[in-house]
Amino acid sequence: MSKRFNLLLLLAVWLLGAAGYAAEAKRVVSLSPALTETIAYLGCLDRLVGRSSACDYPATVKALPAVGDFAIPSLEKIVAVRPDLVVADTLKDAGQVKIFRDLGIDFQVLPLQSIADYKRAVGKLGDWLDCREAAAKEIERVEREVAAWTARRPEKPLKVLLLIWDNPPMTAGRNSFLTEYVALAGGRNIAEAEERDYFSCAPEWVLQQAPEVVLAPSPPDLAATRQLNLPGGWEALPAVAANRVYTDLDETVVNRLGPRLFEGIAAIHRALYPATPANGGE
Repeated sequence: MSKRFNLLLLLAVWLLGAAGYAAEAKRVVSLSPALTETIAYLGCLDRLVGRSSACDYPATVKALPAVGDFAIPSLEKIVAVRPDLVVADTLKDAGQVKIFRDLGIDFQVLPLQSIADYKRAVGKLGDWLDCREAAAKEIERVEREVAAWTARRPEKPLKVLLLIWDNPPMTAGRNSFLTEYVALAGGRNIAEAEERDYFSCAPEWVLQQAPEVVLAPSPPDLAATRQLNLPGGWEALPAVAANRVYTDLDETVVNRLGPRLFEGIAAIHRALYPATPANGGE
């Protein structure tokens, strides 16, 4: 009877994992730079046994083995580090989730398209990593800071073009958290009506929208010296005419939705309103 009970128990645990219900995780792989930062921020850095090649913060995570690229797991490398949980915020091939679960490795996708998504991800990680108190404090911090930034929004926000890439021009729409970042920082994303996350935009459309500020976050080593390849005719944009095209925003902060989100919002605010302190809610 005891042996049969143990077999049934093991089967139940495996089925829970296969159904997507994560038990407390001791060994975790993160394929998302933002989730890696979040796990470390919640005090669970010691649970990480693997990362994506894009995970670089905090710096200590670089010592972990890279077991895939952003949104692209390597099955063999992940199996080798023996995780009981793999997390990602997106996947190039969603069908890979089942492959890992069939192997008894729980795989959870936590979308990060909005600040609300981030709070949900924090709450779930708090449950899965048994750090609920830290997670609750982070959710409370986010809500407090969002309220503080919202309260100081100007009546007439500046029109902003988020230039994710310059050749060809690519921007962020309503379904990207960057639209929220810009709004909280006191701007209005000219693509906020587009029900998309990231998309190529016609240079003529940008000219019609007449942005007052262009934000082009860059890798840290290029932030101060990057030269954009802007389409012809863009010299007529109010932002270009007023020399308000900014590349000196660290994309590893601004383009991630993680614990440093308010650093990203503050950086955008400084670009939009350089004469106004960006003190947020703290």
